[in-house]
Formats: sequence, structure tokens, C-alpha cells
Amino acid sequence: KMMKNEEIAGLFAKKRNRYKGGIKSMTLIKAKKQRSKPQAPTNYKLRCTNDFVFKSLMTYDPEIGKRLVKDLTESIRDYVVDKVDLTSTELLTEGFQAKDIRLDICARLTPDRLIDFEMQCGSNKMEIPNRSAYYAATLVNRPDNKGLAYTALTPVDQLFLLDFDFPAKADQPEKAIHVYQLAEILDHDILTNLISVVIIEMKKIIQMNHSYEELSRAEKWCWFLERYDEEHSDSVAARLVEEDEIFKEADSVMKRMSSDPAMRDAAFEHNRRMMDMAQLRYEG
Repeated sequence: KMMKNEEIAGLFAKKRNRYKGGIKSMTLIKAKKQRSKPQAPTNYKLRCTNDFVFKSLMTYDPEIGKRLVKDLTESIRDYVVDKVDLTSTELLTEGFQAKDIRLDICARLTPDRLIDFEMQCGSNKMEIPNRSAYYAATLVNRPDNKGLAYTALTPVDQLFLLDFDFPAKADQPEKAIHVYQLAEILDHDILTNLISVVIIEMKKIIQMNHSYEELSRAEKWCWFLERYDEEHSDSVAARLVEEDEIFKEADSVMKRMSSDPAMRDAAFEHNRRMMDMAQLRYEG
């Protein structure tokens, strides 16, 4: 059946309008995406308790980052570390339904040991025991341990830095640093040094109101991570930056990051996303 000229013209008009409508829709979607891209407010401050910022602090300048990780490790675990190599933070577990995890800071130490630092600022505190054990077990199960004799497996230290209170021990309510290993229940004999889990309550260290002179090295680190800002508004954090070379380096990295618009926007967006997730968990 032959179409009349009027019908052909009408058909082309419909297609042209549909095409223009599609272009318009795509333009609106693109504009909406551009408008919705989060930008940090001018007064937004980078905080080390933001896990994105914590990870960036240790990796933004790789050479400084290694020194920071070395000092933080030695302060908390009382190790003598000869060398630090930052490793992949992506842990892909085997199996179709396996639970993959992304680490904050993972480093291989010399003498041979693997250590992972996790900044926890929005997690359910009741998840921490199982979560820390799961992370540690996954680290032991890394591919580079496959095929080794059991006596040759690389020991793992899993450290969780908490920006909230951990369920207190009735007989030690002020204890802020907790170290766990596999041990016999009654005699407390250590089964193996292959896995150590360390839970650190940074807020509790602040609340204990030590004087500067009484702070241990680990407590100084916790104070810095919990209270640092660019203006050095906290007197203890300000003194750490003024008197200690390691914290001077950390301060220099934080200031460089803060002057980087892309870094500020990424930290702001990450913090907003974490707050949204926490709200969803709260609402059930």
C-alpha cells in the first residue's frame, strides 16, 4: 500500500520529535548528574576518623606513608620494623557467594608479618568481634600463603581503630586497647601467634584525660587521629605536630590533601555515603 505524501511527512515528524525528545532527556539526565555531583563546602574539614581520609593519609605520599605506618605499628604492637611495603587492599575470597572485603591500610612488614589497620567510624559495635575475626582469617587465607607449610604461614595482625566505645569489661572499664589471640579458655595458653586481633578505643583514650607527658606513643597516635584538624584547635594535637617529626609529616600530608579539591570532594562524598548507610541500618 502506497503512503501519501502527507502521511510520510507526518511519520518523519513523529520520528524527528521522538529523536529530539530523546536528546532532550539525555541532556536533562546528564545535567542532573552534573548538578548532583557532591562538592565539599568551603568550610569542610578533613578528619582522620573518616576511613577514606585515614587511608589517604597513609598513601597520598607513599614514602611518608611508609614512615607513618612503621611508627604506628611499632607504637601499638611493640615490634621493631625494618621495612614496610604497602600491599593490595582488595581481598577477593573464593566461592560464588564469598564475602569480599576492601581494606584500609594493609602492609607487609620485615621481619615477615602482615598488618592491617581499619578505621571504624560508623559500624555497629556489635559487629566488631566477628568482623575483625573475619578480616584476620581472610588475610591468613591470602594467595601467597597457599601451598606453604603451616609453620611458614605469614602471621597476621588485624587492628581496628574505633571512633566509638567498645563494650567495656566490667573489671577494667578504662581499658582502651584490647589484644586477642586464640587461647585455651581455662588456662589462657596461647595456641598460636598466627593471628592477633587488636581493638583500640580512641575516644576512651581521650576521655581518660591524660596529661601530654603521660601519653604513651600509641595513645599519642590515637589522640592525633581522633582530634587533629588543620587549625590545630586541640592543644594536645597541636603540641604533637609542633614537637614530633612524625606528626609534622602527617600534618604536612593532611594540609596537602585539604588543598586538593578532588580529595576534599571525595572525602565529603564518602562521609555522606557512610552517614546514609548508618541511617538505613538504624531504620532497619
